[in-house]
Order: sequence, then C-alpha cells, then structure tokens
Amino acid sequence: MLTYRERQWKFGTFCPFIALVPGKSAIAARTLQIQARGKVNLEGGKIVIRKLSSGKYRLYSRKTDPQTGKRRNLGTFNSRSAAEKHERAVQYFKHHA
Repeated sequence: MLTYRERQWKFGTFCPFIALVPGKSAIAARTLQIQARGKVNLEGGKIVIRKLSSGKYRLYSRKTDPQTGKRRNLGTFNSRSAAEKHERAVQYFKHHA
C-alpha cells in the first residue's frame, strides 16, 4: 500500500516547486506546470497525443475501452499541431453533432 506522499508523486498531484511561479496561486501554478509537461489541455481534459518512435504523433481516445483497458487509436499525424487540430475537430463533432 502506498503512503499519502507516494500516491501524490505517482499520480502527479505533489510538486515541491509549486511556489516558484511568482504572481500565481498554488492551483494556477500547478496547472501551468502540468500544462508545460503536456499532460492536460487548456480545457482541463487529458491530452492523449503520443510521439511515436517513427517521429509521428498518434491521437488516442480520451476514454479507455472497458473490455480491453486500452485507448482507441484516432489517427496518426506528421506533426503535433495536426494531431491537436484533429482532436479539436473530434471534440466539436462529439458535442455538436
């Protein structure tokens, strides 16, 4: 069983350098740090774009398939910006269709 501090490290909720962002609250500073690492997008959802060994980027579904426990492949793109553009299109289609 993990201790409280170990769980914080494992799930990315603990950051000893959170006060190093001047002029920001602790929550805002933490959000900026997570965004800088590319873990969440500006809307707060988890970004599921991964760089492949070939140098291309793959977009995965945000939700995992309950049967396989894996994310669905939503396409492979030559640049990260193209993958992000497609992700926005997917989110628009999901919520406006």
